[in-house]
Amino acid sequence: MDETSTAVAATLSIRCTTQRFKIHSLAAFYAAGATIWIVNTTMLEPKYCEVDYVNHTSYKYAFFERDYNKSGTKHKEILAGMYTRMDSATFNGMRVFQRNAPSFSSYEKLLSEYGNYACGVFNVTLLPPSTGTYYDMRVKDSAVENPHASCLKKFEELSRGEYITNLFNNSCRKSR
Repeated sequence: MDETSTAVAATLSIRCTTQRFKIHSLAAFYAAGATIWIVNTTMLEPKYCEVDYVNHTSYKYAFFERDYNKSGTKHKEILAGMYTRMDSATFNGMRVFQRNAPSFSSYEKLLSEYGNYACGVFNVTLLPPSTGTYYDMRVKDSAVENPHASCLKKFEELSRGEYITNLFNNSCRKSR
């Protein structure tokens, strides 16, 4: 099954009286082989050229590498995300932890997706509790040059009043 078919199959729609609700699947966004750029963030200490390389997935986990530049130094984290239900009937979030670490480092929730999982708006909560919450706009490599306009609009809507940092530019691809 290709990435598009997986994304379509993983999206559930529920019809409720006159409104239609769409439930987003983080498993469809973090598909095996995906390269996902964190393009915009409200994180107070930004990590430039931040990118997730999804190496492998299972029904319960996504295994990925997160690379970024912070204070002029390149960093690489080997991470796993355990899919979880966050106010939803499907797995729309994940608890992220460093491989072989004893505890989770964050909760990452997919709030909205656009362009068949090419762009998504995430809410990230750092752990231990109360160490920070912020929004990310994450975009698949194939769409990073021209992210879905509705995705950007939703990100700006949710992060209104917060400082937004653009993490991606064309030189990011060259530095991988």
